[in-house]
Amino acid sequence: TTEPAHPKERRSLPVKSFASIRFHNVSFSFPGERRPALNDLSFNMTNNSLTALVGPSGAGKTTISQLLMGFLQPTQGAILVDDVPLSRFDPDEWKKQIAWVPQNPHLFHRTIRENILLARPSATEQEMTQAAQSARLHEFVLSLPDGYDTQIGEQGARLSGGQAQRIALARAFLKNAPLLILDEPTANLDPILEQEIQSVINTLTQNRTTLMIAHRLTTVREADQIIVLSNGQIREIGRHDELLNRQGLYAQLVQRYGGTT
Repeated sequence: TTEPAHPKERRSLPVKSFASIRFHNVSFSFPGERRPALNDLSFNMTNNSLTALVGPSGAGKTTISQLLMGFLQPTQGAILVDDVPLSRFDPDEWKKQIAWVPQNPHLFHRTIRENILLARPSATEQEMTQAAQSARLHEFVLSLPDGYDTQIGEQGARLSGGQAQRIALARAFLKNAPLLILDEPTANLDPILEQEIQSVINTLTQNRTTLMIAHRLTTVREADQIIVLSNGQIREIGRHDELLNRQGLYAQLVQRYGGTT
């Protein structure tokens, strides 16, 4: 079959539920850079599994997440969704399948309600408050004089880091997408808050395919697979105990950083 001449036609497949996502010999180079950011990566993410990306700063963790979200396109190789190249799907439809929780949430100078509803503007009040309850945000909001109508200031200036992160997590609960991408939301929080937020994340990742960029190695112990990256290449893949026993890069990172990268 010949490829359609018009690129829009080539990317018009609707997105249905998927059983696996596979990176097949994926390389990526930023324009003008000699060394590729990612070099010949292959790995598989099965349905409802948690994959953690671990490695030193600049190893390629964020680039992988941007490729999966469709913000970047592989220079070589392909990302396959049930053996269909991601490039064949309608980009807007694909983004609807993804909930993204970054380290520093993008918050707007609007009310708490409006900030949560960005994830799904058509949601009912009950669905929105349920998402806030799941993110353990609801009680805090009820303690405010204006409740969900509280203005949060520029970039959420009137909120603590933990409260801002809970809004981002409430969005993810509300969107209820099958694919979850986490740029480890607990990385900048104190240990007590980290435990609380981690508990919320554990609930959020249930029954979803999750890719997590890990900065604290303590958060990846329960991952179904840990992908250890260095200089844009996969050095090791396995579970926490397996990788420790191998005494490779992962074991070195755990030893060297005492749980953080």
